Amino acid sequence: MDPWEYACKWVPLIYGINPDERGFKDAAAREISRITGRHTGSIRNWGSQFENAPQDVRLILKMADLLNAVAKDWHFPNS
Repeated sequence: MDPWEYACKWVPLIYGINPDERGFKDAAAREISRITGRHTGSIRNWGSQFENAPQDVRLILKMADLLNAVAKDWHFPNS
């Protein structure tokens, strides 16, 4: 999964910051770091929308997306 796509989907729900708001990219880097174990400084070097992220990160984010979706449905069945 593209890191920017993951961030736009989950950062607003987890951190309450939308893509057009100040601090979104920092929150996105923190979230990607939390999921992948990569340093936020390295993540910020992947490009303005993390377009140069390694392929393994994309696979990890896809798995995290699926797990987040299941957890969200399980915890919030009416959302």
